[in-house]
Amino acid sequence: MEEPHSDSQLYGDNVRYATEVDVDFVRKSVRAIGRCAIKVEQAAERCVSTLLDLIQTKVNYVVQEAVIVIKVRLLGRFLGLVFCCYSRLGWVS
Repeated sequence: MEEPHSDSQLYGDNVRYATEVDVDFVRKSVRAIGRCAIKVEQAAERCVSTLLDLIQTKVNYVVQEAVIVIKVRLLGRFLGLVFCCYSRLGWVS
């Protein structure tokens, strides 16, 4: 993570990994996207948007982990951003 492009590269890798077949690997990748949202503030919106895209895949274990990350890890940290996500998903009327 010493090079300027490393954050973006790690983010891209985790997005790709989040669609793999190995359930445990997918869960770790989705969690890593959530951690990126917390630790790299300027990437938060992009990470949350990615989590929402992962929910749209309708792959059970991907959806489950993405929802957990949004609700448990990000809700308190980025309440406004998560509320926007809930609206986008139709979870809030």
